[in-house]
Amino acid sequence: METKEINQLLDDIQGAKTEIQKLGRTVFRLSSLVAELRESDKMAIRSSLDKHPLFENEQVIFTKIDEFYKAGVGYVELLRDLNVQVVNLSGKPNLKV
Repeated sequence: METKEINQLLDDIQGAKTEIQKLGRTVFRLSSLVAELRESDKMAIRSSLDKHPLFENEQVIFTKIDEFYKAGVGYVELLRDLNVQVVNLSGKPNLKV
């Protein structure tokens, strides 16, 4: 690989990590919102069942949820492994105690 491509690879790894950080902040915000739902909000969610893609294909909805989040965990673990590989390749010592 050329230096330009190596730098792009490193930038892409850092960019993916930044996106995960943004996702984390969004998930925490959503968690707060769900925790604050009033009964009227819950009723509004129930009335959205037929209208929102989040509730598509009722027969497999929980299977699809499990598959989606299992894949997401796999992506994050792979990114971690790539990050570790690149740092190891840099020759930086592992000072983790």
